[in-house]
Amino acid sequence: SKENELIAEIINSCNGFIHVDNPPIDIVKEEDDDDYEDRILANKNVRKKSRKKILDYLEEKYQDKRYKSENWDELCNKIVEYTNHNL
Repeated sequence: SKENELIAEIINSCNGFIHVDNPPIDIVKEEDDDDYEDRILANKNVRKKSRKKILDYLEEKYQDKRYKSENWDELCNKIVEYTNHNL
């Protein structure tokens, strides 16, 4: 499908994979959920650590450079086109 092609193109343009641990923080609270607030806090902390890790990596790797993918403009146009037609 076009969506899969777009996702594949975006991933291929990244020269590899970057894993980001981004657990949800908009968790639905069940009636007998005593750990609800603790889980939200834990997920926020995991997200914060993951964000710091990726930003530190990018800062180290591209410290003296401004990075712009060779096909950035083309990808942006495709993403806008896709979202306009599918949302």
